[in-house]
Amino acid sequence: MYMAPSKEEKKFILEVIEMYHGFPELWKVKSKEYSDREKKEAAYDTLLLKYKEWYTEATKDDLKKKLNAMRTSFRRKLKKLNDSQKSGAGADDVYEPSLMKCLSTTLVVLVVLCTYFITNEAYFISIDAHAEECFFEKVSSGTKMSLMFEVAEGGFLDIDIKIFGPEGKILHSGDRESNGKLVFAAHMDGTYKYCFSNAMSTMTPKIVVFTFDVGEKPKDAPGEDGDANQNKLTEMINELSTALTGVKHEQEYMEVRERIHRSINDNTNSRVVLWSFFEALVLVAMSLGQVYYLKRFFEVRRVV
Repeated sequence: MYMAPSKEEKKFILEVIEMYHGFPELWKVKSKEYSDREKKEAAYDTLLLKYKEWYTEATKDDLKKKLNAMRTSFRRKLKKLNDSQKSGAGADDVYEPSLMKCLSTTLVVLVVLCTYFITNEAYFISIDAHAEECFFEKVSSGTKMSLMFEVAEGGFLDIDIKIFGPEGKILHSGDRESNGKLVFAAHMDGTYKYCFSNAMSTMTPKIVVFTFDVGEKPKDAPGEDGDANQNKLTEMINELSTALTGVKHEQEYMEVRERIHRSINDNTNSRVVLWSFFEALVLVAMSLGQVYYLKRFFEVRRVV
């Protein structure tokens, strides 16, 4: 069961993020320190010592996952804000996330802090090479579940996925899948687990976007005194709500796919342009070499 963080915990998280902001080698991509692995690991070690003051059992991987989740949340909210401003909406209609109320002198720190407590509708996770990320959901028997995922970045855009039932039995297993949409009903009460594995990768991390929806618990059949019309209307509303949720997730799914394909097209175009320049340089070099080589046949050498 989720419990809201206490004021003391929020204050401690703010201190951690302020400390994190003081290590540009961990978040400033354009800095020289960002590519220095030793300096980054030293910064993580220092940050972990602080993080353990509250979360005593935390590891470096736990810290990295938490920081990555906050960065992802920030990027999604910022993109939504920029899209709203570019749409030409009026001042009153422009999307303003709750995090914008948290602005102060250290903008980045407080923005990330506020987004830490915002619930995401779609999740972005980073899975390191040889790593596996698992998620759990407690579901009642007969409840419908749906999982939609897409590999957004990394390698050949593939990931291994497995879904386990409460008894540990594998319900679905897929190897090197780029995307997918799975819908199934819970066959028994218990905790279901779904895992994304990047074990096949030797050094490339993967970024996966996914949504996992759980329908409402099936209701018992109404008694003789039940209002059949009201029950029918409730069922229709629930079905409509489920359909709208599916449409929304399908739109998010298509948005991610469009971004991925646009990135692939841009990369392909840049490689074609670079290859054309390379071919032109090779052609010029070969032409100059041939001229120089043929010129030597017409040189007159005199022996003095």
